Amino acid sequence: MSTRKSTRKNRGRKPAAKKAPAKRPIRTEVPPGQLKRIIEKSREYTRNLVIPVYPDSDADTASTSQRIPLTFPKIDLEVEGLVTDDVVAGKGRKGGKPKGGRSGAKKSASPQLVHQVVLSSFTSGKHPMQPVGKEGPLVFGELNFEFLNASKAAYYRDAYREIITRHHLIYCAEIDFQGLQAVGKANSYGYFVSTANSRSQAVGFLVHPRLRVVSKEEWTEVGNVQGVPDLRPAFALELEDSTTGFKFWAVVVHQKSMRGGPVQTAPIRYQQNQLIAKRIKDRKNVIIGGDWNEFLDQIPSSHPLLQVGAKLVFPGDNTSTQAMGGRLDGWFVYQLACKIGRYQVRAYFRNKQIGRSLTDHGLLSCRTFQLNCTPGSTDPDCTGSPDLGADNQGTDIVPASS
Repeated sequence: MSTRKSTRKNRGRKPAAKKAPAKRPIRTEVPPGQLKRIIEKSREYTRNLVIPVYPDSDADTASTSQRIPLTFPKIDLEVEGLVTDDVVAGKGRKGGKPKGGRSGAKKSASPQLVHQVVLSSFTSGKHPMQPVGKEGPLVFGELNFEFLNASKAAYYRDAYREIITRHHLIYCAEIDFQGLQAVGKANSYGYFVSTANSRSQAVGFLVHPRLRVVSKEEWTEVGNVQGVPDLRPAFALELEDSTTGFKFWAVVVHQKSMRGGPVQTAPIRYQQNQLIAKRIKDRKNVIIGGDWNEFLDQIPSSHPLLQVGAKLVFPGDNTSTQAMGGRLDGWFVYQLACKIGRYQVRAYFRNKQIGRSLTDHGLLSCRTFQLNCTPGSTDPDCTGSPDLGADNQGTDIVPASS
């Protein structure tokens, strides 16, 4: 009896590096042979990495016929509209080709178009967001900026302004000092940056003037696990809200990537979470956010945080926060005196017009409830009324097309 080979194509299949890890016990350490392969994968990525440098920001007034070169290999940018070349906006590779052809957008959008899409994402939907101020709930954001440097900060300055000014505090991943300094100064926000790795990847915060920085700490041990190169430290700020007097700790992370396999690299993230859990267990009012580089809705290597009592915000959500699939970004809270909710995901990479031009990650937003409430208050913000998007209710997602 003969069998016929299936001709079905695996369309939409997740790349191997982003497949959900198998449900099996996680080792707390990587075995030596496997560790060697992970280290080599990391070094290979660093060797092949090309970080884009964008045109001078004044170039956005150039004519539509003018083509301004980027430092992507063999790539040009048409300032107005979309380029016709098959290019990737974001993490580059030698030769300028996207790995496997699956890395999201293949066209780089103009700063004007990106600004238009970002602005629309805040003025439409169930819960439009206005610029924040001294009154009202605290609003938090989280974003992997995908290699934010000074040139990218200038090029997409208008889009960044819309994002930054709608949050009191933004947890920032994949940034360098000059990039975060540029967007911070342009919007009169404080900017605080960790030590960067050899890829110019740091973590940090953008801080609205309403928040006073009490102290700051860099948790270097989180970036030093089993000799794996180019890990990032965790970075913590102790903050005080000048309006309500509320004090809390904000901790930003960008954990070990899945490069080398999600299951194989999980022990590295597990150890990073053990170190974070050790740091927070004697503190109160802790909000930890960033790019966790694992599937948070499945909690594979986040058990050390759960074991000390930390909780994932909106734990049942599986909305993808990254172009290759999976909920990789999010917040954990620990001993928090208020609730945070109205969790929103603005997945700009899903917009077909701009794709990954701005970033390959989604922007996350949430806000505080029950801050500085008096006992028995009937204020909807204190009671967590569902129509205001109470804790763990409602997710807004930017449409895939404009």
